[in-house]
Amino acid sequence: MAQTKLTNLINPELFAQAIQAKLGDAIKFTPVAFQQDLEGQAGGTILVPKYEYIGDAEIIGEGVAIDPALLSQTSVDVPVVKAGKAVELTDEALGNSYGDAMGEAEAQITRAVANGVEKEVVKSLANTTLVHDASTVGKVNGDVYLEAMNLFGEDQEGEKFLFVNPKELASIRKDPGYEDGKLFEATVVVSNRVGVKEAFVMKAGAIGLYLKKELEVEADRNILTKSNVISADQHFATHLRDASKVIKVTVTA
Repeated sequence: MAQTKLTNLINPELFAQAIQAKLGDAIKFTPVAFQQDLEGQAGGTILVPKYEYIGDAEIIGEGVAIDPALLSQTSVDVPVVKAGKAVELTDEALGNSYGDAMGEAEAQITRAVANGVEKEVVKSLANTTLVHDASTVGKVNGDVYLEAMNLFGEDQEGEKFLFVNPKELASIRKDPGYEDGKLFEATVVVSNRVGVKEAFVMKAGAIGLYLKKELEVEADRNILTKSNVISADQHFATHLRDASKVIKVTVTA
């Protein structure tokens, strides 16, 4: 007689592939991240190089040799951490023809892991050196954004992203500079991980995000409760990669 096994109901490999395919889009900071695959385990560290600017070019006379500059490099230790979540599905939930318990579990674990990664990204932004104080205004709007952009100096080019807390969205949408999801040229990204009364203007490459290529998914059967437990965890490391590409905006004293 044919037996229905746990692997017939929950395939960890397929479950992991489904989450992995969606995780990049679910992490809202992906557009401003320099990404590489991670080789490492939680509790360890990875050594990430950081390069110094070689200086402006000099005017060279005819027949004069160019003096090569030294490309100096420092490095930072970035800790490897693990974001994980587990869910328990009863036989009744899996057998209910009016819902999609597996699909819901997949979506929620994807969101949970993405949110865990985002929390660590925001923690890394505590080292931001460019800060614009807009406490006298008390909200994020077009004028605040344009004033903050002055901190980029001459490096105004390139795609910009404005990360805000949902509570700042109303004032942004009312601003004359807001249209089609952008405040002037900056794409507005809403995230609960960004604190209330603060915002971040960021360019691509501002943060480093190193995700382990394989998402770990395991499934187990609880015969006492007649349920199935699915756990998923993602090893990753993140850090502020280029402080010159991030401006923190504070709108409260």
